[in-house]
Amino acid sequence: MGPNLKCPKHGEQNWEEITGRCETQDAPASKLKRLLGQIKPDVKIKTVAPAGMFGANDLDTNLDTFLRVFAEWHKEKGEWAEKYGTHYESEKATMQPFCWCEKDDCPYCFNSNELEPTDEMVAEYGMEEDGDGFITAPNFWYKPLNFKVWWYKYIGRSVHINKELDQRQFNRMVADLLPV
Repeated sequence: MGPNLKCPKHGEQNWEEITGRCETQDAPASKLKRLLGQIKPDVKIKTVAPAGMFGANDLDTNLDTFLRVFAEWHKEKGEWAEKYGTHYESEKATMQPFCWCEKDDCPYCFNSNELEPTDEMVAEYGMEEDGDGFITAPNFWYKPLNFKVWWYKYIGRSVHINKELDQRQFNRMVADLLPV
């Protein structure tokens, strides 16, 4: 039971009984004070965030690290490329941040609209199933090895690849795409 307070609107009532109905200035502040008083000092709060949300971290795989470095190397001014990726295209590789546009003709959102890609789209963008059952263009495509990577929102989050690379192939891609 809370303290007996006089509410100008409801008169002499126990405060607990009128919480939520009282429109005085004290009502929200009093309720907050009571709630804060219920939190014990020994309670530990754990924040859970999806992989990649804050950019690079100790849990990144070698692939995540490579993609972040590649994105940073090719980023446009003002981008948080280490987190999202960047817009990049060359004869050897392409990179595209996760796309939310959901336009019918966007190869990165394409099959979420339940359309079938043309052969030209598949060839130009390297479209294939992304691991979630959608046929979309990958966020990263290393063309000499036909190695493709999809991620959800951030590099490192819900990553799907079209094939495994052995260490020699991975090293070849890194040497081919990053200045040493």
